Amino acid sequence: EGDEDGEGTEVYGSDIKKIKEQRIKELAALLNQKK
Repeated sequence: EGDEDGEGTEVYGSDIKKIKEQRIKELAALLNQKK
């Protein structure tokens, strides 16, 4: 079962990076609005 997670991260690594970048941009925008 643990191996499945490892393979998943390798296959979808690029997608995860894109999602994380989008979330960071959204969080940054929210913080800027609050300021």
